[in-house]
Amino acid sequence: MLNELKTFVITTQEGSLTRAADQLGTTVATVSRHIDRLEAHTGQRLLHRSPRGLTLTQAGAAYFGQCEELVTALDERLANLDQSINSLKGTLRVMAPNNFALGPLAEFWNHWLHHFPDTDLNLDLNNQFSDIKHAQADIAIRIGPQPDSSLIQKRLGDIRTILVAHPDWTTHPELDWSTDPESLLQQVPTVGTTALQRWTLTNDCGQSITIHGKHRHLTNDLEMSLHLVRSGAGITLVPLSSIVDQSNDQLVHVLPDWYGMPRPVYLVWPYRNAISARARVFAEELTTFLAKQHWFQAV
Repeated sequence: MLNELKTFVITTQEGSLTRAADQLGTTVATVSRHIDRLEAHTGQRLLHRSPRGLTLTQAGAAYFGQCEELVTALDERLANLDQSINSLKGTLRVMAPNNFALGPLAEFWNHWLHHFPDTDLNLDLNNQFSDIKHAQADIAIRIGPQPDSSLIQKRLGDIRTILVAHPDWTTHPELDWSTDPESLLQQVPTVGTTALQRWTLTNDCGQSITIHGKHRHLTNDLEMSLHLVRSGAGITLVPLSSIVDQSNDQLVHVLPDWYGMPRPVYLVWPYRNAISARARVFAEELTTFLAKQHWFQAV
């Protein structure tokens, strides 16, 4: 009944079906039909129609007094909502994993700030799957298999995982790096992360092995696992994106014919119809950026 209420209020304010139709961008017949529906709904005659124009009935005057302020306030709120949703100016609340946002996406944030200066970024960095609705975020970047939920999910692509170690391990006299990975990884200490505890390795020939043993070291933070390996703690399986500049890194890619399970990257957001223009453009820009990265395989 919102359309009927708005039509009634504007028709009363204008005192004419024709002027009301002009303001509403519709026809006189539509305006008349809306008034008829409202009168049928209320069971009261609200307007007297005569050659001299329109006048409110007693019931119509009482109804108008109750509705005018509400309809005007609703129109203002809808206009503000439209501005909030469809404008690039305003706050964009993004959730993202710490290690992915701070390293691989560092260049992307520079790009965003340069090209969209009217958007105020509100970044919530957390490696846990925090509740996006509770956080009132517009959109979230998530890595790894996504649980079934009511969230809208868009898979952008995958990040390959590789084995890396300190260079000293590759020259260790008692290690044969040409042997099969399963035998080798029983001799070299492994550093695991909670996100990548189980190592399933495959090669381009379709062979696959799974490392079931416990890791010598375990951490819940990717950067800490890399720090331990740079200190000589052993070998670890990490997303290729975590080694952004391999030429300047203290690590070497070992067993290059073998790689771990790819890590899927998703964008998720709460409601399909309420995604803001800012979040929509953010998704487009991030998709374009990722597709250009050597460590990313776009879908």
